Amino acid sequence: MTEESIPTHDQLAGAIVKLRDEIKRIQKEADKKIAKLQEDKEKMESYLRDYCIKNKSKSISTENGTIMCRLVRKVGTTDWPAFYAWVVENDAFDCLEKRIKQSTMNQLIEEHEEWEGEKSKNPIEIPDGLVTNSEYKIVVRRS
Repeated sequence: MTEESIPTHDQLAGAIVKLRDEIKRIQKEADKKIAKLQEDKEKMESYLRDYCIKNKSKSISTENGTIMCRLVRKVGTTDWPAFYAWVVENDAFDCLEKRIKQSTMNQLIEEHEEWEGEKSKNPIEIPDGLVTNSEYKIVVRRS
């Protein structure tokens, strides 16, 4: 490959901007079509849900498929301290999920890296067993 065939950084940046714009245009068109289809689907599901509730049907078999009506319950709390106390009191730790809040942990890692070499001033130690996955990503902004 000769140096003449290697695109310049400016050419690559321009090409990325054009591709991103085309992707955005296509995505916008697709989103409109999908939104209309989703709306039609929701109207049909609403009709079927109302029918099943009215007729106390949990399922309806048809040639094209089985229609099932299930109660989906999502739970939350407005009082986390009381909920945590309840979990401990009832040994109900299986009611919790384990995950790390990404934004807060990343901030702590960055602060830890800034203090690296000055251990005595380090405000917090990173916990053992922490697993991170980092990768560089190219971002091109329109000029």
